[in-house]
Amino acid sequence: MFDAWNRSDLEVIKNYFENRLEKNSESYKIVGYGSKESQAIRFKVATEIGNLHGKSILDYGCGLGDFIGYLEKRAINVKYTGYDISEKMIKRARKLHPKHCFEVRDIIKEVPNQKFSYIFAIGLNIRITDNVGFIKELIRRMFQIAQDGVFVSLLSSHSEYFDAQSFYHDPALLLDWCLKNITRKCILRHDYLPHDFAIYIYKDNVRNGREQSKWV
Repeated sequence: MFDAWNRSDLEVIKNYFENRLEKNSESYKIVGYGSKESQAIRFKVATEIGNLHGKSILDYGCGLGDFIGYLEKRAINVKYTGYDISEKMIKRARKLHPKHCFEVRDIIKEVPNQKFSYIFAIGLNIRITDNVGFIKELIRRMFQIAQDGVFVSLLSSHSEYFDAQSFYHDPALLLDWCLKNITRKCILRHDYLPHDFAIYIYKDNVRNGREQSKWV
């Protein structure tokens, strides 16, 4: 069971993004996306978890806060909080989005008391000592403080190409684990990019039987 960060893993992640922060001017390049288009596609898929208007959301691994920028451009009004382990990234995010809350914080180290309607972990792909153990423990903790649902997007083991610095999860295995250990209210998306997948993980009060009865 993944219960603590390996110090070298923390340094690998922080150094990867902080080096990119110094070398790149485009925010999507700094946070590791191949293009603005692929970043926007991931964000669009994230918003399709449910009706986000008026909701409180936590963006775990928020980087420069690009997700809240995407939401604002589309007039999706939320109460936004961004967490990241890099002080340099959070400092830049606060300058770019001064109206929103950004914190240097990691729920792997400490689960916050605050609850959020939806929690997002978008593109946590850097290879570390135990990626599978990490994402499972992260999902557990996100689900613990989510009121409506959790969104996770990752690189897929069904990708046609592979980057040595990135980790590629098996979508079916992660979905099966979520169904057995978190909740049976899950949806797997593997239709939006050739190398990506996402899982919507819902709390009991979302997409329940009463709501489903409206669909038929």
